[in-house]
Amino acid sequence: MPDGLVSFGGGALRVLRNGEKRWRTLHAIPKDNLYRVEWDDCGRILAAWETDPFIHFFDGARHVTIPKPSNPAGGSVQMDKYHVDDMFFLPNGREVLVMLDGEVKSPPHGTPPEPLRFYYSSTAT
Repeated sequence: MPDGLVSFGGGALRVLRNGEKRWRTLHAIPKDNLYRVEWDDCGRILAAWETDPFIHFFDGARHVTIPKPSNPAGGSVQMDKYHVDDMFFLPNGREVLVMLDGEVKSPPHGTPPEPLRFYYSSTAT
């Protein structure tokens, strides 16, 4: 981070700003795992925990929660086990790109005879 260090993993997001002697916990979700963190040149932070339904935005003392995107495939395709794969602050400073990754279930070409149902699985971003 431009003005210090970020520690993540486990349930807590911690920062150590330049000149400080102790880590400061920005947010913690017990029994969850913080697995995606992004920051920009201004020191703003985005964080996503595995099971928490929100993306967290930190700007100084301000903490805002944004719902994680719903199933990106909509109703037309079954997408299971999707999760936040990456997050980026966009150059305009007002928007964020959130990339999801998951398992897409799709039927084979043609229609299999009843009562058989075959579904192939592949990952998609």
